[in-house]
Amino acid sequence: MLRYSAIAVVLCAATAQVHPQSEPLIADPNVERIVEYHLKTDPRNAMLNLKYLCIRSAAISTLAGIENARNLVSVRIYNSRVGDIRDLAHLGKLKELHIRNCRIPDLSVVSRLKSLQNLVLTDMAMEDLSCVAGCSDLSYLNVSSNRLSSLTGVESLTKLSRLDASDNPLDEDSCAAVIHQLKTTKPSLQFSHGPTHTLAVSRSNLLEARATMAETGCLAKWQVIEGIVRPLLPALHEEQLAAIKLLERVRDEDYLADVAAVLVRYADATDRNYAPSTLMSRYDPHPLLMVFLLRMQPGPLGDEITSQAVGKWISNNRHRIAPSTILDEEIKNHKATLEWLDRKYSVCPAKTREMNGEVPAEPAQPQGGSR
Repeated sequence: MLRYSAIAVVLCAATAQVHPQSEPLIADPNVERIVEYHLKTDPRNAMLNLKYLCIRSAAISTLAGIENARNLVSVRIYNSRVGDIRDLAHLGKLKELHIRNCRIPDLSVVSRLKSLQNLVLTDMAMEDLSCVAGCSDLSYLNVSSNRLSSLTGVESLTKLSRLDASDNPLDEDSCAAVIHQLKTTKPSLQFSHGPTHTLAVSRSNLLEARATMAETGCLAKWQVIEGIVRPLLPALHEEQLAAIKLLERVRDEDYLADVAAVLVRYADATDRNYAPSTLMSRYDPHPLLMVFLLRMQPGPLGDEITSQAVGKWISNNRHRIAPSTILDEEIKNHKATLEWLDRKYSVCPAKTREMNGEVPAEPAQPQGGSR
């Protein structure tokens, strides 16, 4: 009897070591809740499905555990008290990092993110740019609304095509020398500096509106309504509508990239699962479609606009929209879907699918939060 008891104790101990139930995958509970909200499932089962992450208005002590989301390509942190972001260094696929209105004591990890292409560090009270020196693949850098007197540190960023240093107390002579050096290798560099005018809109309201639309770009997907065959563009709540109104008032460009990402994501879903004839009316448009049409003036798309036409226009006119890795990823997904459909239905995609009554096998599902 004693022998069996001893065996049982050993087995229990071994089981406890193999399955440490008490240890969470993500150290900070606030981050864990945010990740779970993005994935709509227990993070322990789906971390590799996480491609975009938006953290806003949360007190965060650490990002430990986020390194398990090895397929993350975009991380956005807005209006948060973040103690430590060192664990971002383990994200080898990270192409985009937005940090706005956060007080992070140590930003040196940014220089270790070698895959970064888009970097936004605004409203951070930064006094120098030493953290960006190692980001050799950067094509877009936004360091507006800081305390920078010099742009020293960006000289080595030879792939930089767009630099925004607005609302900084820059020394003109020092700034001119750095920009001259950059333009010798990149004559087409777009450089913004000096004060911006926001029509008496408070900075906190502007940042909150940008955070709202950044989250929308990450998560908004489509809605399915019983009795309606095709999905609809996502329903917007009051906070999103207010954010759009404010950002339109100041003619903000960045949020239009998030609007475009949602439109392309929707186009991909409808083209992948239904005949590509889903209609969005110019006369009764969805708010996202309306602001996009008004700002971008895409030309003759017709009175009844197909989602595929919008998706293709965005792809063909990508240069007219602000930098966004999320938008680039959604365009890539939509192009893959259209190429796949062309191969499968080479004669007449819409008619063939309708006649056959087919719903094609679904390519990889994009991340999205709201249905």
